Amino acid sequence: QNLGTEIVAEGVETQAQAIYLRAKGVDNVQGFLFSRALPVEKYLKMVGALNQITENSDKSEREAA
Repeated sequence: QNLGTEIVAEGVETQAQAIYLRAKGVDNVQGFLFSRALPVEKYLKMVGALNQITENSDKSEREAA
């Protein structure tokens, strides 16, 4: 992180692992906790849906403030 690079933790299988990594500043994780391996098309669809949820949540928070 000090070098300006992103860290991706692979193989995250438990919620405890995800919580630990988040506490250590790792924002990008992948593994079976979140999804099994997917074909590219399904992965892109899933990421698009998750981004839409995040954008809607952020918009709602701004409007409530």
